[in-house]
Amino acid sequence: MDFNPQFSTLTRCLVERSQFLEQPFSLIDVGCGGGLPRIWRWFEPSLRAIGIDPQIDECERLQAQEKNPAVKFIPRFLRVPESHPFRQARGNREPWTGNPWERTSSAHAMAILNDRVEPDKKFSELNAWPEEKLVAPTQTSTLDELVSDLAIPYVDFIKIDVDGPDMEAVSYTHLRA
Repeated sequence: MDFNPQFSTLTRCLVERSQFLEQPFSLIDVGCGGGLPRIWRWFEPSLRAIGIDPQIDECERLQAQEKNPAVKFIPRFLRVPESHPFRQARGNREPWTGNPWERTSSAHAMAILNDRVEPDKKFSELNAWPEEKLVAPTQTSTLDELVSDLAIPYVDFIKIDVDGPDMEAVSYTHLRA
């Protein structure tokens, strides 16, 4: 991804002038497989981040490589509770019901490449997360519960990319600025 160079210049200027020392930049990255995008690293050393992903091995890999002690990777599913109107309206259908993925050329190409890619590279090269070891469905919480459990005092930015139930990860959010 290319980002506006003015953003990086301004961010670096603010970080260099210690504008985030008293209150570090706080990020929650829901669907953090592959790691935090580079743009967030511009806030270092004043970056506090939580990466959430249901892939156990991926969270462990990312945590083992992480140099910033204020960045944590947590294996967990985020969803709204069963009682939420959003879930009630959906009924027993999965969040990705009606997804045309299987009919796309991308799905066909991934099926072909699946046999050619080494097993330990399938996630990074094919985004083959369904083949990964995932946390138990009982390890599910709302974003609000997660913020409360981790005692996060404030959140500046929430990035969500969970390949399907993105709205469920954010629909029950009552975070305070």
